[in-house]
Amino acid sequence: MPVSEALQRQIQTAYSEFLDARGMKPRRGQKQMIGHIARMLADLEDGSSDTNICVVEAGTGTGKTLAYTLAAVPMAQAAGKSLVISTATVALQEQ
Repeated sequence: MPVSEALQRQIQTAYSEFLDARGMKPRRGQKQMIGHIARMLADLEDGSSDTNICVVEAGTGTGKTLAYTLAAVPMAQAAGKSLVISTATVALQEQ
């Protein structure tokens, strides 16, 4: 199931506002990751996929946490679901 246009706009706006507030520029990899996470969660919600896995590998400080959070929070809110984000390190948990 595709991500609704309203959710796409909400996610894109949140990403733009976050970057603008910090004087940062968008990153292609972040944008791709946001889209992949949102689509995977949409497929999970509607049951259109039996395999809902998204693997992302990138160096420290590239914005992975930002990307999956910006995608996952609005998707969970729209679906009325709780969201748990678990990380391997205390440093990431404190962010």
